[in-house]
Amino acid sequence: MAVFTGNKHKGKTQKERIQEITDQLEAGVVVVFQSDAYKAYLKCMSKFHNYTEVPVHCRMILQCDGFVM
Repeated sequence: MAVFTGNKHKGKTQKERIQEITDQLEAGVVVVFQSDAYKAYLKCMSKFHNYTEVPVHCRMILQCDGFVM
């Protein structure tokens, strides 16, 4: 996570600063979507194709790998 200290943007235009921020956000999104945690989340959530069986879903959530309560 980036920590913003000082005035590292001195001399840069607003457009350049916005581009830097956009690049950082895009890189962060790529990391999240390629992470094992996100893959495990999608695998677990793929089991919930029927939204009417709440008690069954609660048991399934507790049985998912990596579930933290």
